[in-house]
Amino acid sequence: MVQGQRDWFTDPKKIDILPRVMREFLNSLNTIDTFLTNSVNTKKWRQSVRVTVNGKNWPIESVYPALPGGVTKTNYVEIKLARVLSTYDVADLVVLKIKGFSPSVVYAYKATIQNFTTTVNLGLSIHPL
Repeated sequence: MVQGQRDWFTDPKKIDILPRVMREFLNSLNTIDTFLTNSVNTKKWRQSVRVTVNGKNWPIESVYPALPGGVTKTNYVEIKLARVLSTYDVADLVVLKIKGFSPSVVYAYKATIQNFTTTVNLGLSIHPL
């Protein structure tokens, strides 16, 4: 079994053992939270982290540990975008690319967009008991 991979493989040649982005979601219109199988150095992100929207590079302001007071080498990071995404941007394909990791699609987790309504569940819903 490969962490983060749902499929079962019987041929070892077909197994992609690249580190993976386990969970990634848009926490706000300019913040992506991500959990990785391997840790990354948040101080050396400039050459290794890319976000694309509909195939075009989107500017990143910073990459830092998602937990306050976290160490610089971590597998739970927050990516702060330099520009806020619009509703049209969120509707397009948003992809997170980290050097050495398999690319991953970013999902809209919270409906933080003003005047945005939908009848479709955009992600995990937690309701208090």
